[in-house]
Amino acid sequence: MPLVRDGKALYLAYGLEVWRTTDGKKRDLGPGAIVQVNHPRDGSTSLFNAINLNAATGVAGTDPSALGLPSDTDLSDLDFDAIEVANASSENDFEQVFADWLQLVGNGHRACATGSSDSHGLAAYAGEARTYVYVGPGNDDPRTIDQDAIVAAIRARRVVVGTGAFVTAGIETGATTTLPGDTASVTGEVRLRIRVQAAPWRQLQRIRIYRGAAEVQAIELDPQDTSTIRYDQVVTLPLPATDTFYVVRVDATGAGAPVNDSAMPSFTNPVFVDVP
Repeated sequence: MPLVRDGKALYLAYGLEVWRTTDGKKRDLGPGAIVQVNHPRDGSTSLFNAINLNAATGVAGTDPSALGLPSDTDLSDLDFDAIEVANASSENDFEQVFADWLQLVGNGHRACATGSSDSHGLAAYAGEARTYVYVGPGNDDPRTIDQDAIVAAIRARRVVVGTGAFVTAGIETGATTTLPGDTASVTGEVRLRIRVQAAPWRQLQRIRIYRGAAEVQAIELDPQDTSTIRYDQVVTLPLPATDTFYVVRVDATGAGAPVNDSAMPSFTNPVFVDVP
């Protein structure tokens, strides 16, 4: 239910009242809770818009009293675990939320990117955006899945978001390849292993590689390719000057009928690089 303050409805689903009580204090949700900010740029009551967040600085510009909170409430204390970056019901906000998330990660925020279809109603497509969580080999049987393992994986950002494509990426270090959320120490060129899989109905046009919040390389794909594996190669990148992270994104062309009704990208969570 929405909490109403001075005629303003602050929806619990949008994130603000999940971890703040009406007096501005943090809620104690327990160690097994994941706090996720849902569609943070979808309208004036969504979290990032409501607090007027500058993602580049991590500073909220709204006066807390305008939201019915005590004036000394620190709205810039963004103590959440995940951000719903891909949301099929608010896909027009994707580019802004994606940029917000990259900037927050660059500033050291721990937020894991997630996706969902948000399909309210019979006419809405289900599964347009999905969150894939890596819980380890042999641990993904729905009958025996460990909820604590899912929570731990989300907090570790061992997650990719798929919208008809499934993209994974990691840093090759010797005989091993890191996972999203992992940190690799590199002393020479960065060897970024990228693998893109997709269903035949999902047309893909481009892989984008981000270093921090900036796109550093694009790889064109053939939209007419209907094979299961669209790309599986190592991309060599120059050694960065400082510690950083990489995110790999795959852009679609077309909505993906008859299964999907959205051209939102698929993407990984950050792969971190430590430069000695």
